[in-house]
Amino acid sequence: MRYIILPFLLIQLLFSQNLSKKIMVTSSKTEKKAQEELNRFNELTGERVKKLQEELNFEIKARPSGKFYVLVLEPFENYSKAKIVLDEIKFRYTDAYISKYTQPKK
Repeated sequence: MRYIILPFLLIQLLFSQNLSKKIMVTSSKTEKKAQEELNRFNELTGERVKKLQEELNFEIKARPSGKFYVLVLEPFENYSKAKIVLDEIKFRYTDAYISKYTQPKK
């Protein structure tokens, strides 16, 4: 009986996770450089990204990550929502990619 219930529990766990993806755009060695990248990103991406940000409820920010500072768009509920935004910015940020979202340490 438990072997029948186990797959259902695993499926529920997989689909119940909210905020599971982020888009890594750039990384920098200094906070100042990351902030400059954020300002540049906001200038280069147009109203379409701002509209997607309102629709999908994600943040565009520069934040520390290990020894570096990253420009990141986060969090997204799932891969397909992150992919919509990635497709919109990929022409300017060819190295941007989707990865697992982990809440930043405070």
